[in-house]
Order: sequence, then structure tokens, then C-alpha cells
Amino acid sequence: MHTFGSRLRALRVARGLTQRQLAEKSGAHHVTICRWEHFDSYPQAATTASAEKLAVALETSAAWLMFGEGASPLQESA
Repeated sequence: MHTFGSRLRALRVARGLTQRQLAEKSGAHHVTICRWEHFDSYPQAATTASAEKLAVALETSAAWLMFGEGASPLQESA
């Protein structure tokens, strides 16, 4: 998992959430979640709060979600 989008999708699926459910939990729009996953765009620096909300909803750190830094929460899920 080398990109933000691939980490986001893998963790969302591992947590058993749909894009809409993750959107509801994080406050992001479901279309935005889709774009982040498929087009590998990501929350801009000005919206760091979005990344933090996603991380909380997915029970991980923003550093792992955004940059792949630290221990993968997917190893814990396996």
C-alpha cells in the first residue's frame, strides 16, 4: 500500500465500512471518499482536519493514513 488512496480503501474495507458509512463517520462527502480512493487525490494541507477525522473513524493515525508512517493497523486486523 504505497498511496493514500490504497491505504484508505484497504483500511475502510478491513473495517467493514462502505464509502457512505465512512463519509458519515468522518464528515467527508461520499464522493470525496471515492475520489480519494480511486484517483489518489488526498486531503489538502488546509483540510488536515479531514485527515484526522478519517483516521479517527478508521481507528488509525493520520500519519499512517496520509504517509504510511508507523505500524500498519491492517496487521492488527489480520
